[in-house]
Amino acid sequence: GLQQPDAHIISRATVPSLPFYPQKHVIIAIALFFSVALGVGIAIILELLDSGFRTAEQLEEMTGLPTIGSVPRLARVDRNRWPHQVISLRPNSTYSEAVRSIRTALMLSDPDTAPRTLLITSSVSGEGKTSLSLSLASLAARSGQRVIALDCDFRHPNLHLALDCANTSGLSNYLTGQAELSDVVEIDPATGMHFIPAGTRAPHPTDLLSSARMHALLRRLETLYDVIVLDAPPLLAVSDALVLVRAVDRVVYLVRWEKVRRETAVAGLKHLVDAGANIAGTVLTQIDLKKQSRYGYRGAGGTYYYSQNPRYYNE
Repeated sequence: GLQQPDAHIISRATVPSLPFYPQKHVIIAIALFFSVALGVGIAIILELLDSGFRTAEQLEEMTGLPTIGSVPRLARVDRNRWPHQVISLRPNSTYSEAVRSIRTALMLSDPDTAPRTLLITSSVSGEGKTSLSLSLASLAARSGQRVIALDCDFRHPNLHLALDCANTSGLSNYLTGQAELSDVVEIDPATGMHFIPAGTRAPHPTDLLSSARMHALLRRLETLYDVIVLDAPPLLAVSDALVLVRAVDRVVYLVRWEKVRRETAVAGLKHLVDAGANIAGTVLTQIDLKKQSRYGYRGAGGTYYYSQNPRYYNE
């Protein structure tokens, strides 16, 4: 009763050279395609969200003004110091060299004579006006010039904090007739730089800064000092700085790297142009050299070259 199978071997099975599943080359090709698409999409989104200035070329192209310098962020070892102190303690650092380049550009901005009264301003607060004002003044004082810095920001003064002095009497007190010039002028013992703090809070800052007494003060200071630096308020916050732009030789406009929106910087600059300011140029401030180099932004103004030539600087 046993059944006999009628099966027989047609051909023997062979081991395949490639696996049927998973098809790795197809999976890799699909993954590569979507990875590239995702990367391009992210790059486009980041570019659209990147509303700040990353290079001096971008700043020059959009504003039509020359960029006379780029100021890097302080090195890690200097983060607990005020920037103007780095000028004295580390004169060969990248920050000191950047400020020195700006001062040189200002001195060469006029073929006949170097500007004596400088006004430092920006579109919004936090762009480094006080830091650059004191750094330029300190550098000029170290070179042997007679320098005085004025804190013209009566609403939010910072100069007295940076120089560690009292703000009980200053520019506002002189302009209101409560003090004489000799009573409000202070001296920084570290550099020999003279300065006038903002003083007590004034009820009408714009009126004081536009007064005949303020203009007479600037003319008087020009007979006593080689360089007068005015630390002015931001343009888009208040109109205080605009009343001074015609009383000075040059205006330096600061733009914080990557942070300040382009339309914000252009709006502040338009206020200066409409007010008839003699603008020396723009300065890109607080640049992260490592991040700038990592993303390949080489830009004018020197910051890329600082990072490429470290042996020339004492960091």
